[in-house]
Amino acid sequence: MTDFVKTSGNNHILELILNRQEKKNALTQDMYLSLAENIEKANNDDEVRVILIRAEGESFCAGNDLNDFVKDTNLDDAAPVVRFLLALANNNKPLVAAIQGSAVGIGTTLLLHCDLVYARDDTRFCLPFVHLGACVEGGGSRLLPALCGYQKAAELLLLGERFDVQEAKSFGLVTRIIEQQSAENAAREACEKISRLPPDAVQTTRRLMKEHDRPAVLSTIQRELTEFQRLLQTEDSKQRLAAVLKR
Repeated sequence: MTDFVKTSGNNHILELILNRQEKKNALTQDMYLSLAENIEKANNDDEVRVILIRAEGESFCAGNDLNDFVKDTNLDDAAPVVRFLLALANNNKPLVAAIQGSAVGIGTTLLLHCDLVYARDDTRFCLPFVHLGACVEGGGSRLLPALCGYQKAAELLLLGERFDVQEAKSFGLVTRIIEQQSAENAAREACEKISRLPPDAVQTTRRLMKEHDRPAVLSTIQRELTEFQRLLQTEDSKQRLAAVLKR
């Protein structure tokens, strides 16, 4: 486990809290592993009825910690980042997110697996994969077009430009915008409501909405990982990553 991911559990709610504030909660391999292990464990724990993921500080998640990532770019099923992505896709418990500040790369694509997303009104998003000579991950190439339509997804993924919380809500990435206060309270209130409902009915309803697409999402994740790893070996990607790391 890592001190950069804290956990809290009460009233049938498991909170996963990103706590690497000095790096805007950029995810390291150890953080991915901790998140994956906690989600996997929650899925086999009847006491957990809903999972809340949130972050300390002014940013939700700045994406991959590239300095950490380039030390080991292995992307087989045992890799911490892959295990985390598969845990998200295979998760059977309601997943709620409270977000603020920056949500970059995986900080945005992980939200595609959430059932409810509560965002502070200063939240900004970015999917900058092509700028690094890479491609989207986490099933985003399937989930994002399904959410907002092909043309909008193409704009977000091919241009890789920032977009604000109003735009995110307009195409369904965000459930509710929380103005001038923390999104945490709204997200926790939703979790508490879910936790008081019959768990079998809740999980069955969620499964019925998710199960028809799950095999395709899992297949997409694996296809993306293959292409992601291939692209990392190209000179274009190596040069772009080196430039970012130098900065």
